[in-house]
Amino acid sequence: MRKFGTTHEAMVLTSARGSGKGWKRVSQTAAKRSVLPRLTTADAGTETADGTLGATVVTNEASGSLYFAVVTNGGVATNTQVVAGAGGDIVAGKAGNAAVTVIGTQTTVAITGLSASTTYQIKFVQRDVYGNDSEQASAELITTI
Repeated sequence: MRKFGTTHEAMVLTSARGSGKGWKRVSQTAAKRSVLPRLTTADAGTETADGTLGATVVTNEASGSLYFAVVTNGGVATNTQVVAGAGGDIVAGKAGNAAVTVIGTQTTVAITGLSASTTYQIKFVQRDVYGNDSEQASAELITTI
């Protein structure tokens, strides 16, 4: 598999007319892929009485990792913070990631231990194997029971 955005070097045996054979160092940088992963249809699922939320999001690309983070009451978190699982308005310990191996609906693990009667939102970012990040997708606000 070719990794984009990486420089590769090689020694190549050359034969130039009149100069005989020789070795030449060549390098090439592969371009970073320009197609970004795209997330749609983010859903926080249904809350349960024990403060558990499930979440899903749909992706157009089967590679890389899907990151998610829970924020309170429509709070903010940058893509970098969602990938790191900390910062912004992310609820401590309520973030994670999973490998993306198929196109379509991705289901995160159940998010447990949330406070009762509190409004949350789940934010998603996908980073593909080329290092490209999707635009952030956010599930609707949902209030635990």
